[in-house]
Amino acid sequence: MGNHHALYLSAAGRGVIHGIIPDEVTMATAISACAHLGAVHIGKKIHSYIQKHSLKLDVYIGSSLIDMYAKCGSLDQSLAVFYKLPEKYLFC
Repeated sequence: MGNHHALYLSAAGRGVIHGIIPDEVTMATAISACAHLGAVHIGKKIHSYIQKHSLKLDVYIGSSLIDMYAKCGSLDQSLAVFYKLPEKYLFC
């Protein structure tokens, strides 16, 4: 299953290299793939890209970042993203 996540990240990265501008859905999916792979170093680069290009920190990107940071052991960073979310949806 992890191979699918790695292939997605590779394809998304190639798209950016070739000038394709990723949208929020692409970013959320790439961050989710990082969470499944434990690739926090790539996830941090994606997070930086989102901030640098002023992409909206919506519930999908925010939830993906929170999940990735938590699964990769960066609970402080996970909480920081949670506090920055403009809208919070809590589901039990």
